[in-house]
Amino acid sequence: SNSSNVTIADLHLQNSHYWTTHIYKCHHVKYINCNIFSPAKPIKAPSTDAVDIDVCTDVLVKNCYLEVNDDSVVLKGGKGPWADKLSENGSNERILIEDCTYGFCHGCLTCGSESVHNKNIILRRINIKEGKNLLWLKMRPDTPQHYEYISVEDIKGKIDSFININPWTQFYDLKDRKDIPLSYADNVVMKNCECECNTFFDVKTDESQYILSDFTFENLKINAKVNGFNENAIQNVKIKNIDIQKSLDQYDLFRKEANFDEIYGDSDRTMDLGNNKILHIFEGRKFELALFDKNDVAIAAATIFGGGFKTYVDDKQTEEIFVVQAIELK
Repeated sequence: SNSSNVTIADLHLQNSHYWTTHIYKCHHVKYINCNIFSPAKPIKAPSTDAVDIDVCTDVLVKNCYLEVNDDSVVLKGGKGPWADKLSENGSNERILIEDCTYGFCHGCLTCGSESVHNKNIILRRINIKEGKNLLWLKMRPDTPQHYEYISVEDIKGKIDSFININPWTQFYDLKDRKDIPLSYADNVVMKNCECECNTFFDVKTDESQYILSDFTFENLKINAKVNGFNENAIQNVKIKNIDIQKSLDQYDLFRKEANFDEIYGDSDRTMDLGNNKILHIFEGRKFELALFDKNDVAIAAATIFGGGFKTYVDDKQTEEIFVVQAIELK
């Protein structure tokens, strides 16, 4: 804390019990060629953020590998109904994250939740192997927040949510304040990205709590199971050269192959069989079964005619025996 002109280079940091690195009220700090890791499985290491930037300016994170069971790069700065008035809190400004590779994480770039003001933030030239959120703006209803001039560009990889903006109520406490402080996120640019994701636009509007304005989405090539885009969620949103295609998971592909959409529509029943198995059942003149693991990868499929199936449905142990004996592996 309270340091300047610091370089953290060529370090391998792993298995932290809490935040892996935390810089507070620092200036001109560089993370260069670092490898930061904490496991998400088989044993989770919770709250192991890779880089927590807290009331800092002029920070560079470059050529790093980040894989943690929480957020990778997090901008903090204080929380609470009067957080913007307290001397121990403050802004993060001129933060650059570039040329990094991400393994699993909850957020590639996360603002908050304990954050008051973030300005002039750039995330660029990033490759993501897997993660939950590319840009995550956590909006606290008990804290006045302002996230502005954020640029996310030249991103490639797999992510659950391309952009996530939602209320964050963990440890919510308005204390003696009677009103909900209004927060803002504006002048955000996301461009030149090619990503595969579950949800493109995970944004909840709540203008009693926060105002979103002046967002630009440009030159994006996205495969997403759920688009979710709502231009009314953001004031003065700009869209240019956006290609969002619906991606098919293994479940969708199986349905397409078997023509289930035309014959039966959605599955009549979904059962969690335990042991990492999920069974989708389509009922008509015959039973169509599709078995998947928890990662949505097809394991097997079968067509069953005739009776005897109800006993199978009602008794979980019978279900598992039936799957093992009767499903024809593909």
